[in-house]
Amino acid sequence: MRAWGDGGTGASGGSGIRIVGFTNLAPAGAKGASSGTTALYARVHNTGNEPVSNVLVRFYYGIPSLIASASDPSLTYIESAGQSYLAPGDTALIGPVSFADPGMNPYGQPYWKIFVTMEADGSPIETGWVESDFHVGVENYYKAESVTGEPMTLYFRIANPNSEPKRLYLSLARSTLPDGWQLECHPALGETLNIAGGAQITAGMIVRPDAIHGPIGTVTIEEELLDDSFPGCDAYCENDSVPTRVYVRLRLFSSFCSQSA
Repeated sequence: MRAWGDGGTGASGGSGIRIVGFTNLAPAGAKGASSGTTALYARVHNTGNEPVSNVLVRFYYGIPSLIASASDPSLTYIESAGQSYLAPGDTALIGPVSFADPGMNPYGQPYWKIFVTMEADGSPIETGWVESDFHVGVENYYKAESVTGEPMTLYFRIANPNSEPKRLYLSLARSTLPDGWQLECHPALGETLNIAGGAQITAGMIVRPDAIHGPIGTVTIEEELLDDSFPGCDAYCENDSVPTRVYVRLRLFSSFCSQSA
């Protein structure tokens, strides 16, 4: 998850308004419309010295992927919510928007990412990438549980959304996996892939817990899109330009019961 849409500086550098979070945890007493429905909210903050008007937040869901961009073709519109006025320095929780469980994704798993965009008068969406635009945010966070210590697998999409060829590189950004747990990724972490413009690949992350070294672990996998103009690199080239970094995180809960007793 690119937590709370906390992107980079943004192209304009001073739009004055930004998404600082969104959540599927409704305020006290607020519930979804029915069983299996989640109430979504976006937290928007006015960092500028002037008020902003007509704040509009659009909510989408999409296939789990390492593409954190408003141009992701897998995004499906859910609903919008807004606020007419936001004073300087104020933060607003905008919503709720009801999100009914869409069922299984194309990989046959019950995981979906949530993507939000925000704009207001005089403050439009800029790049549309989470890394560089305060007007977008993504929750790409998934939980898996293994009550027997069996391997847990998450399938997700890696892609090159650009029109020109890129190199794609997957790496382990951070991990709190206990000693004894094993992580496997396909394509392999550290492998540099040449990928055509607009192409996409299904990736898989497999975590093999044990019953000895702890019940909980987290993993964050990072994708980098690298310029394809640097010849002679067999692996990641430190001098490649990196237009964006985007993330998927799998948080793993394992309860071993009798195995750890």
